[in-house]
Amino acid sequence: MTSSKNGFTLIEILITITLLGIIFGISIPDFLEYRKNFRINESLQTVQTTLQKCFSSARSTTKVFAVSGEADSNEISLLLDCSNTNDSVPPSPIKLQSGVFLSNPFDVKFFPPHGDMEFVGFAEDELLLNLAIDSEHSGSIKLYKKSGLIEIIR
Repeated sequence: MTSSKNGFTLIEILITITLLGIIFGISIPDFLEYRKNFRINESLQTVQTTLQKCFSSARSTTKVFAVSGEADSNEISLLLDCSNTNDSVPPSPIKLQSGVFLSNPFDVKFFPPHGDMEFVGFAEDELLLNLAIDSEHSGSIKLYKKSGLIEIIR
């Protein structure tokens, strides 16, 4: 008589579980690294887009726009039409990705009709904004006062 068995033996199940553990053990650190890099990149894109929108808006309207951020903060503030303090809209906070913080404070104003930039408290023609999760995961945005260029530096 022949008997047919259906299913897996205990050895086959243990080998499968061991192989899955090894695969997960190798891939989880890479996944965590990817998540940190993703959060930095998304935050850099958010700040760059906000600054570019203010630059464009100042060029197309007669309003002054301001963007600012505090050191060790997880958000930047966008102030629309700060040319007239009586009619200005309260600042709207823009959140960065979870765990991403500004390393240095900044305050940038964009003036019509050409979108001219003013770095409040900085005399240089260039401003570097640093965002970081930790010492290994960071990125920067460089603003050029004369050209209006806003670029991400990794």
